[in-house]
Formats: sequence, C-alpha cells, structure tokens
Amino acid sequence: VGGMRFSPNSKLLAYHKPEREGRFQRDVLVIAVQGSSEAVAAASPGDGVVLEWMPDGRRLLVASDRGGTMSAWSVRVASHGVASDFQLVKSDIGIIASIGLTNDGTLFYNMMPSGSDVYTADFDISSGRLTSTPVQAVPQFRGYASGAIWSGDGKYLAYQSRLEVPAPINVTRPLISILS
Repeated sequence: VGGMRFSPNSKLLAYHKPEREGRFQRDVLVIAVQGSSEAVAAASPGDGVVLEWMPDGRRLLVASDRGGTMSAWSVRVASHGVASDFQLVKSDIGIIASIGLTNDGTLFYNMMPSGSDVYTADFDISSGRLTSTPVQAVPQFRGYASGAIWSGDGKYLAYQSRLEVPAPINVTRPLISILS
C-alpha cells in the first residue's frame, strides 16, 4: 500500500495497492474514514498511483498508464469512493512522486528514479520566484539525499540520505538526517 492521501475534508482516504497479490500493477482505491468498505477509484489495465486530491475534494489526481504511457489524470470521486469522468491533465509525465499540491492546483513532484539531492534557495513568496541560486544543502558524500521537508518554524530540514557503503557489504543504507 502506498500514496496515502486524505481528502481535504478528511472523510476519504485514497491510496494505491497491487491489483492482485504478487502483481506490480496497482489500482487506486478510496475508503471512507468512518468505516465503509474500500472502492476502486481508478482501475486501469496497467498501473495507477495516487498523486493528490484536488483542492475542492471532488477530484483525485492520479498517475496512470491507462492511455499507453504514464500520464496525469484527474478523476471525479463520488462520496462512496467510486470514480468516473477521467480527464487527461498531462501526458507522458514519466515516473513521479508527489511532493504536494498548492491551493491553485499546481503540483510539485520528484522525478523517479533519481539520484536526487537536496538544495536550498531564497524564495520571494510575493513574486513566486527564487531570489538566489540554489545551493546544495547537504555536504557532498557518497550517495544521495531526498525527501526533504522543513519544520513548521523553518529551523530544521529533515531528509532521507542513502549512503553508499563500499564492498564487501556493498549496500545503500537509508538514514534520516536533520539539518539545523
């Protein structure tokens, strides 16, 4: 199970899971928080994952290869969780993981798979533009950092780092790191 997202009113929970045991291809499901059974919200002959709920709570943004390539789709979700009215938002998006959706519907995401890293930059919220050049927030090491999130007070940056460990162990170990 992955991609869990509460609807804006917190009455529904969307998530994705394999359509059948032992399969990779996933369906998007929605369940009412107050105990109803789960309902398939976005089944496709291929793979589908939850990205985000749209701000109005009536539509769910999903990534699905229902059109042949992985694309972003908006799907209307009824109160009982059953989806209808698929609308193509953007085709050929590749494999992405949502970071979040703004109130105006702008999706922020990470491209997957990636050899990502964490950067910081000054941002002018009134103009919506960067005011400095992005700089690497974490000193370089063998591996990569991803999944960064700021604390509410802006004093801490938490991220997942994967350090490459040399042979004979030769594995990548995930660590949670907090930068002040």
